Amino acid sequence: MVILGLGGLLGDAACAVLKDGELKAAIEENKLDHVWRPGGLPQASIAGCLRLAGATRDEVECVAVVRPFARAPESQMHSVLRDQFPKAEIAVVEHHQAHAASAFFASPFEEATVLTLDHEGISAVERAGTARTHRFRRSASGIIPIRWAGCMALSPSC
Repeated sequence: MVILGLGGLLGDAACAVLKDGELKAAIEENKLDHVWRPGGLPQASIAGCLRLAGATRDEVECVAVVRPFARAPESQMHSVLRDQFPKAEIAVVEHHQAHAASAFFASPFEEATVLTLDHEGISAVERAGTARTHRFRRSASGIIPIRWAGCMALSPSC
């Protein structure tokens, strides 16, 4: 099975390809074209990852896209993806769940408590959940003051 993952589409866009459960390639778009273009698909990264994985667009069975991924209505992005990957299922993944999954599934643990913390503007958003084998379940979320979030990120003494 070939899975193509897309993230950072509103900022630092990147692509990764898994083939039969093994990571074959992961490339940030700006590493290839040296130009920052927020929004849109990372076409050079997609082509490079597929080439390194020895796969074609027709062989991609699933395209996983991390939300947020479009300034325009999401249906427009689905249409673009459907045109480029006609045989693939399109899976939309929530931003924090993608962070949690990348930490847990790469770990040696069969079970874990996962916490993600993102800084955005004057606040930080946190999500907590539990992960077991191939499942992640969110158990809590909230917005915390920036003073606390900044303190946690910048100083171990807080």
